[in-house]
Amino acid sequence: MFKILKAAQIERKNHEAGFTLIELLIVIVVLGILMSMAVPALSGVKDKADTAVAKADLHNIMQSLEMYYLDAGAYPAQAVEADFTTVAESLDELNIKNTAAAYNYVTDADGEEYLISYQAADDEYYYISTAASSLVGPESTAPSL
Repeated sequence: MFKILKAAQIERKNHEAGFTLIELLIVIVVLGILMSMAVPALSGVKDKADTAVAKADLHNIMQSLEMYYLDAGAYPAQAVEADFTTVAESLDELNIKNTAAAYNYVTDADGEEYLISYQAADDEYYYISTAASSLVGPESTAPSL
């Protein structure tokens, strides 16, 4: 009797050895279909996140420039539009995530007006100026003072 039970157990193990090739192929095809739907949906997420960080940085730069203006009576002078690196060194309370070189900065001759701009990956421009006093963008052309 024990021999019959052992033979039945051995026979059952032989039939349950694993997945068939067809089952594995079906799983692979389903995973491929799911991936083909997920990848395009997630492709623009990094660009949107970079733009959100830049917008927050523009607000932080504006606040730092306003504090500088209250102390010095004028904004840091930079008559030619260039990156923000040299001006960022003179601001004490500046807290930005991107490098200062990612932003362009220019002032008028008197140091009474400024323009800070950021060019996003898809040629959209975001900027803050004394004239607008809030974030503007996206714009398709580069802003000027």
